[in-house]
Amino acid sequence: HFVADIACIRQQLQPYQADSQSTHTRFQAYKANAWLSYVAHEDNEASLTKAGHYALGEALSILEALKTNQVDKLPLTADIPPTSGLQRPDLWASLLTIKQTPAFTPLVKTVADSEVKLIWAEAEFCEFGWRHSREHYSAADRWVATAELTALNTSGVDKQSFNALKTQYLARLKPLAATKDSKEICRGAVLPYIELPKVGIAEPSPQPLTLPVVVPVASPN
Repeated sequence: HFVADIACIRQQLQPYQADSQSTHTRFQAYKANAWLSYVAHEDNEASLTKAGHYALGEALSILEALKTNQVDKLPLTADIPPTSGLQRPDLWASLLTIKQTPAFTPLVKTVADSEVKLIWAEAEFCEFGWRHSREHYSAADRWVATAELTALNTSGVDKQSFNALKTQYLARLKPLAATKDSKEICRGAVLPYIELPKVGIAEPSPQPLTLPVVVPVASPN
């Protein structure tokens, strides 16, 4: 019945993934979906681990927030749970930077999937070691590299600003990361908080069609 429950939750998330929804809503809906993939995988293998229970809790709380119009209260950047650790600050820095650019809107699904995949890889490492986490890390690696390439080729994204912001994030994340051999890593991490204002755009260009155009009417003679 557990698999049926997951299918039922996925169905309820679908309307929130529609293009007509806000970027934040779509991102959270896709993230809940990614958490459910994690739960389904764990359920196939055996029983849910602590990390699996966390994943299920995240999916359900996102769904609840979506249903009750509380999505704005959900953080755009969630923390890494204590069942995982921060092992790839480079990938997290890319994801945090993408969220600050106009490329985030078309890339919400990839960013959501990549974040959960990274947390999943980190949890596998914490529980079973490097061998088990390797395939998850290489998937996250591919997804993030593709997303970053797409972001850099998105109109309105300035490469120099993007790389400068990514370097700043990397500097803040590196101290939170531990070495591969250290079990110290499995303590979670608080990621730098970000809001949605756009950083990393070449310059604030006026957006066309946001204001009604007032055409002066010639007065009759």
